[in-house]
Amino acid sequence: MKLFSCLAVFVSVVVVGGCELPVDAPYGRACVSDDDCGDYVCDPRGVCVAVAGFLGEGEGEGEGEGEGEPVACDDVDDCDDDNACTVDACGAADLCVNEQQTSCENGCDTGTGVCFACDDGADCDDDNACTDDVCTAANVCDNPRADTCATGCNPSDGTCLACDDAGDCNDDNACTADSCDAGSCGNVARADCPLGCNAVTGACLECLDATGCDDGNACTVDACDAGLCAHPPRTDCANGCLPAVGCAACDDVTDCNDNNACTTDSCDASSCVNTPIACANGCNTSTGACFQCDDPGDCNDNNACTTDVCSGNVCNNPLAVDCGNGCNPADGTCFVCDADTDCLDDGVFCNGSSRCIDHQCVQSGDPCGGGCCERFDGCVGVDIDCCTVGDCGGGRCLGGFCTEPCEPGRICDRLER
Repeated sequence: MKLFSCLAVFVSVVVVGGCELPVDAPYGRACVSDDDCGDYVCDPRGVCVAVAGFLGEGEGEGEGEGEGEPVACDDVDDCDDDNACTVDACGAADLCVNEQQTSCENGCDTGTGVCFACDDGADCDDDNACTDDVCTAANVCDNPRADTCATGCNPSDGTCLACDDAGDCNDDNACTADSCDAGSCGNVARADCPLGCNAVTGACLECLDATGCDDGNACTVDACDAGLCAHPPRTDCANGCLPAVGCAACDDVTDCNDNNACTTDSCDASSCVNTPIACANGCNTSTGACFQCDDPGDCNDNNACTTDVCSGNVCNNPLAVDCGNGCNPADGTCFVCDADTDCLDDGVFCNGSSRCIDHQCVQSGDPCGGGCCERFDGCVGVDIDCCTVGDCGGGRCLGGFCTEPCEPGRICDRLER
C-alpha cells in the first residue's frame, strides 16, 4: 500500500486521508499504472484513487474533505461519502474505500454522478459550421444557430442554402415544377406543351396566332387570346351567315343589285347571281345596250365602196372612193353612168341612142322600128322585103326588095345591099 506524505506544503490544497493535496491532483483520472497517478494509486479499473481507508467527512466535492482519519466499517453503508462520483465500499481491512466510479474527462457532478460535458467551447464542437460551440456555466454544451439564413445553412461551410423545401423555390411560374434538392432550387419547365405554357394558369398554349385556331366555320372569327383559341360569331353579316361560305349575300333579289345594267340579278340559296346579258361585242353597263362593235371587223357592211370603222363601240361606214356616178359595192369600182344623160351617142344612126343600163352606157339599137336603116340615109320604108343582102337568100337587096344576085364580073348598083 502506498502512503501519502504530508511533508510538502501547497498554497491551494484539499485534504485527503489526513493529507493536504493540490487541487489539481490526478484523483479520479484515467491511468495505466501508479506512475500516472502521482501520489495516488492506479486501481485495477484504470482510475487514480485515494489510499484505502480514508473517508472524507466534509461537504463532499468528489475528492474528499475533512480530517481524513481512517474509517472502520462493517458494511458499505458505513462508507457513504455523499459523493455521487465515487463508488463506496468496505474493504478487506474493514476500512472504507471511496473510488471514482467513472473516467470523466471534463469532471463530474458530485450531486448526480454525471460527467461534465465540457470544460470550454472546444469540447462542444458539433462539426456544424452553422452553430456556435458553447460550454455553459453548468458544464453543458450548447450549440445555438449562428447563422441568419432564412432558408437553412450549409453545415460544412456555414453558407446559407437557397431553400429548405420546394416552397422556397417558387418562381411564380405555373409552368415549372419547383423543387428543393440539397439546398438548391430546381424549376423544371413542363415538357408536354409543344406551343408553350401560360405562366399564370399553367395551361398549355393552344395557339401562337389566329392561324392555329381555324374551326372550319366561316361564320366565326378565329382568334388567339393569350395562347387560347376563341371563336366569337361574326357580326358583319346583314343577311345571315352560312358556315360553309360565310355571310349570306342576299335575302331576295334586291340584295343582289350590282349596279350593272348588263347583268340579270337573282338571289339563289342566299347567294347572289348576276348573269351577264348575251352581247357579242360587249355591253353598256349604264344602259344595258349591247355594243355594235369592239373593232372594225364587227362593222363590215359588205360594201367595197366604204371604209368600216368602230368608234365608241358604234359602227360607221363612210365612202372610201369618190365616184361621180356611184360605186360598185361588189368591187369598189366607180359606175360609168347613173342616168342616160351620162352617156354620149356614137354618131351611128343605125345604132340608136346611147342609154345608161345597170350603170353602163349601151346603144339602144335599130331606130327604124321594123324598117330598114341606112347608115347615112336613115330609115327606108316599112313594107319592104329586105334590109340587107342576107335577107335575100344569096340575092341582092336593092331598095328594100330582093333581086337577082349581081352577075360575076359586074359592078352592081350602089344601092345593092
